[in-house]
Amino acid sequence: MKYRWIHSWSVAAGILFVLLTIVSMLTYPGGRIGHPQSAGYSFWLNFFSDLGRARTFTGGPKLISYSSFAFALVCAGITGILYFATFPEFFRNTRQFRLVQMGSLAGVVSSYCFVGIALAPWDLYLLIHLGCVYVAFSSLLLAVLCFIPSILKSAVLPPRYAFVYAGFALILGAYLCILFFGPRATDTGLMIQATAQKVVVYANVICMLIQSYGMLCLPEHLPNAH
Repeated sequence: MKYRWIHSWSVAAGILFVLLTIVSMLTYPGGRIGHPQSAGYSFWLNFFSDLGRARTFTGGPKLISYSSFAFALVCAGITGILYFATFPEFFRNTRQFRLVQMGSLAGVVSSYCFVGIALAPWDLYLLIHLGCVYVAFSSLLLAVLCFIPSILKSAVLPPRYAFVYAGFALILGAYLCILFFGPRATDTGLMIQATAQKVVVYANVICMLIQSYGMLCLPEHLPNAH
């Protein structure tokens, strides 16, 4: 099947992302917003972006943690670009082709922004970093919302893959509400934001693993779509 290698790599890249972010957390020297001297990485209180800082909150080095996280996110972003850029090909002979194209464009934009998040540490380029975060997750929601009806109305993928996207859309929508209108920067507020961020990121990984596996399971010749 055409593009099978992309979806095989998407599965591998998802697993690699989880492993490298775990390495980054385990090697994180310490520090978080409001508590620069805290030890290690707190899953509940540190943001993913803390892993991507060029230096610690006290100005110390964190090469292993930064490199692991940045490499993981760049790989995920490049994989997303390839995935979304080729996804419309599976819908070319369907009425949903244009809608899928629009969603894929949003997905490509989102993936580029994830690369930007990795390459613009928030301790050095705060405005660029935050802009990439806002655009990445907002564009990703648009992509998912375009894919859900496209899958349901065509015969390219079974409906269960649309339901997976729908579940992820609910998680992503809830996270965007927290991101834009979330609690204040108190310890409790930061815990909610940091936890929600990890939930949506790992939900994204799981969603893409399932979708890529679904594409790998497609027959060599797609069934007639409507």
